[in-house]
Amino acid sequence: MIWKDILNRLVGFRRMRSTEDVQRAILTYLHGHREATMATIIAHMFPEENEGTILPEVLQAAQILVNRRQLTAWRGAATVDPVHAGAETLLRLS
Repeated sequence: MIWKDILNRLVGFRRMRSTEDVQRAILTYLHGHREATMATIIAHMFPEENEGTILPEVLQAAQILVNRRQLTAWRGAATVDPVHAGAETLLRLS
């Protein structure tokens, strides 16, 4: 174990997830379900996290995936940018 890990455990900091880790979690969930709200993905892929803590990370990762045309984000019948949307936005594989 390196000193950074020891310090983080002693002080109580959690391990920071990379954006790529969150993107991978979103895509993994959607490959099995085709579409889901961000709240559903958070509940299933990050059950130990408070939604308010993880939501900004999920919004950012979803926006990157939308920009790469791997996902589409929907609110009602209109497409939206995930960073301007909420947890109830529907994500679909493109």
